[in-house]
Amino acid sequence: ALEENGRLVLKAFSGEKGIRPKRKEIILGKGISGWVAKHKKELIVNDVEGEERYLPGIKGIKSEMAIPIMRKNKLIGVIDVGSKEKFAFDEEDAELLSQIASQLGVALENAYLYEKVSVSAITDDLTGLYNARYAYLYLDEIIKKADETGKPVSLIFLDLDHFKWVNDTYGHLIGGEMLRRVAQRIKNKVGKKGSAIRYGGDEYIIILPDTSLLEGAKFAEELRKEIGEKPFELGNGIRYHITASFGVSEYPGVAEDEVSLIRTADQAMYWVKEHGRNKTCYKTPDGEFVEYRLEE
Repeated sequence: ALEENGRLVLKAFSGEKGIRPKRKEIILGKGISGWVAKHKKELIVNDVEGEERYLPGIKGIKSEMAIPIMRKNKLIGVIDVGSKEKFAFDEEDAELLSQIASQLGVALENAYLYEKVSVSAITDDLTGLYNARYAYLYLDEIIKKADETGKPVSLIFLDLDHFKWVNDTYGHLIGGEMLRRVAQRIKNKVGKKGSAIRYGGDEYIIILPDTSLLEGAKFAEELRKEIGEKPFELGNGIRYHITASFGVSEYPGVAEDEVSLIRTADQAMYWVKEHGRNKTCYKTPDGEFVEYRLEE
């Protein structure tokens, strides 16, 4: 298949038992497959010996045929067939393989479109983070895993403070830019530790597998400081400091399922809103709300 870097990457191979191709990547224009990909034309080589476009790969190959896989005038990949016999292929073989390539092109395009639609269905258009739909799908999966491993899951719910003022003062375009910049700062902090989600409006969720309640609260407090300490560059010369209120909960210590995990973290966040904003709070198994502070 043709990759975005302009190389052909081997996706499937079939041959005699024990035989493996020497290379899994071919530069566009190199070798018979590379030539076919570059020129988007079929090619039959009756005798590879002395053929300057031939790149030795599988031992014993004496003739080769390659057909481009096209869809709507766009190259998707190449089908390459080799034989241990010279003059093994003719135009009828090429026609048959071209028909197979045409059908394969349709199938591959549909697969790419399905993947694209699947990704867009769980992705927030504005920020590029996952969306609320993904949150519930992922939580269902991660909670089942927590039940199997016995390791907790922490969830952080954060809401920007006075975000409405940004929209009212600078307009929704600048407000949208603020949401994107905050999302990027969240994403950079989360990395591979968990999943960052735009839950809706100016609300975000962070899901941290294998993370205890206090570990989650520590993570949230670190992120709270990172968001609030540096101003955001929003374009048109606008630099703006914004803070956020954080609530943290845990499964199974505090919550009993994915819905209550989000709800209890949301409750902890609203406790912060009612007690001055720009803080981190977690809900304990006893139902108490405790402000978390990093040790100086």
